[in-house]
Amino acid sequence: MARLDKLVGELLSLSRRESGAAELDSYFDMRELADAVVADARFEAGAKDIAIECQARGASPALVQGDAELIRRALENVVRNAVQHSTAGGRVDVRLDLDAAAHRVIVEVADRGPGVPDEDRERMAEPFVRLRAGEARAGYGLGLAIARRALHSHGGTLRFANRAGGGLCATLSLPLADVAPHLADPAFDGEG
Repeated sequence: MARLDKLVGELLSLSRRESGAAELDSYFDMRELADAVVADARFEAGAKDIAIECQARGASPALVQGDAELIRRALENVVRNAVQHSTAGGRVDVRLDLDAAAHRVIVEVADRGPGVPDEDRERMAEPFVRLRAGEARAGYGLGLAIARRALHSHGGTLRFANRAGGGLCATLSLPLADVAPHLADPAFDGEG
């Protein structure tokens, strides 16, 4: 029941954002957010004997403007999906990189599960779609749909591709914030 309550909360947050009734956006560091999501996912992954790691290239912050909680939930849904579809002894890698030319932050979530047939990949993020329906898995088929809508509401994307050698890679892309100079300066103390 807690999972259903969480999904309803995600849908309400997303609907408020899409209708323009959401609270003002804030600036947040996607690196910190990804680290926190991976740290939270370690318990579930560990229970399945799945290693999960987060790596970020470069040292600069990946500042995004938007609803940090909604983006966190989107990334949680993608990471949870990767853990659920990994086998014991497997691994999930979360990699974050900046695409300076496109002014975007890219987060890849790669598992070593069975992958997804080409004809099913585009349907994965549609509401109520559950691939491999014969398998007993928890869920409602909404997590990836919510993730895609949340990212889209921030000017982002969610795409899927099979990995060479097995598994699936979900790629999340979000625009970097156009930050006021004082927010980008780590020496700025917020006063005066």
